[in-house]
Amino acid sequence: MKNSMTTTANKFITSKYVVSVHIHQVDKKGKRKNENLEYVFDEGELLQKRRSAIEKAQEIMYSFDNDESFSSPSEAHAKKFRNFKGYSIDIYLVIEDEGEQYDYHIYGDEEILYEALEAEAKIFKKEFEITKFIKTENYEDEVVEVIEESLGFFLTYTI
Repeated sequence: MKNSMTTTANKFITSKYVVSVHIHQVDKKGKRKNENLEYVFDEGELLQKRRSAIEKAQEIMYSFDNDESFSSPSEAHAKKFRNFKGYSIDIYLVIEDEGEQYDYHIYGDEEILYEALEAEAKIFKKEFEITKFIKTENYEDEVVEVIEESLGFFLTYTI
């Protein structure tokens, strides 16, 4: 779901945040088992949807990080990616406007993190009332403006 645009049949603006959880398990022989979970936040104001999605992602991370059955990336690497269980989390902002769907991958892919957060901030500025924005530098030392709330989450928990 990278940052993309696709055509849909809707004629009005709708928005939601989606939290995708990917659980990866590999046994001693290298046999893989994957499970994908999805949580959709489409009720209430956009800022509340954002808060709910971040809260859910943090809740899942805390739960998995404190579950001894899950391996950290370094533990999985040390086990040569066998006999481990790990997870990854992605957060998307999905906007549907006049038949077009825009997906912004705002968490889970470091390469497009700042681009997606900047696009998200532009949407909030244009369509919704929010007052707290902050300027920060991306990986290429370019200044970008993003939503200040929960910025620490996005920058601290990057994969």
